[in-house]
Amino acid sequence: MALDTDTAAGCREIFTYKQRKMIARYLCESQEEVEDELNYAIIPTWYTTELHDYRIPIVTKWGKVISGGVRGETDIAPAQAVVHAADPAVVTINDPLVADINSIDEVMVYYPDTDFEIIPNEITIVGNILTIYIPRCRMVGFANLDTPEVGIAYGTVADFQQTVDVKRIYNDPSTQAELVDPHNCNSLCSSGNCSEYTHAGCIYVRKPRTGIVDALPATYSAGAWTASGCTRRYSLARLNYYAGLTPITKKLQDAVIRLAHSKMYQMPCGCDPIKGLWDRDIKVPEILSEAQANCPFGSSNGAWWAWKQVQSVKLRKMGII
Repeated sequence: MALDTDTAAGCREIFTYKQRKMIARYLCESQEEVEDELNYAIIPTWYTTELHDYRIPIVTKWGKVISGGVRGETDIAPAQAVVHAADPAVVTINDPLVADINSIDEVMVYYPDTDFEIIPNEITIVGNILTIYIPRCRMVGFANLDTPEVGIAYGTVADFQQTVDVKRIYNDPSTQAELVDPHNCNSLCSSGNCSEYTHAGCIYVRKPRTGIVDALPATYSAGAWTASGCTRRYSLARLNYYAGLTPITKKLQDAVIRLAHSKMYQMPCGCDPIKGLWDRDIKVPEILSEAQANCPFGSSNGAWWAWKQVQSVKLRKMGII
């Protein structure tokens, strides 16, 4: 965008929508590669219906397990008005639903009726009042996302987003595990025929870092799990859980960024500071060590640096015999 008072910025070139999409694509691709190597997510996420042979304990595929559960979503304030009287802009919500929010990390802001997220710089909760502060530079109107080359005038409030959707995204603990007996030919726990028998289960996290958990038959009611009297030899378990690093480290942030640079077939924009970073990470040295030449992420400087950082914090897991 165009800010007339900004004369000291190191970059005076507008990122086009196409360029931003390219950057997002390579960041996502790099994050997936980094997480696959780490064996845990660098940002907590939900894994559902992960299938295991049933035993106690079970080792989950992904480490850094936080809790059993699935992704929950509640609309707090659809199409909520944004006040642009100052910068940052302010969104204020007074609603009983706010009291259900356990942490400001559960508050998500989106362009209305989309999954395009807007990142606030501050969120406060006092009783039923939720206040969200968002810098105007992050509030470009949805119709203006494909920013013109001349930018958008910072003082033209009409060109910035006037409403947002505010949602609560949280871990719902009511669905954690499904215990399976593929041959239901008796009446011990069910009167069904010879078909798959399933029973709800809860997850007890023994060792969060390595993902060692117990999945136990239980029932969920009134916000709590209760052990079930239904006992049988289950064959399979389908697990639902929330896992990932909290908080993300600067080292892994930089690893994702530098690996993304190494994947970009062209410079993301013409700004000299960014060009310097891209040149650094895309370069492949004329003389390579055997390790860098065979690096699974690639042999460029950015890929090699990212690989080394990931190896230093990788979770090495062993199965249970």
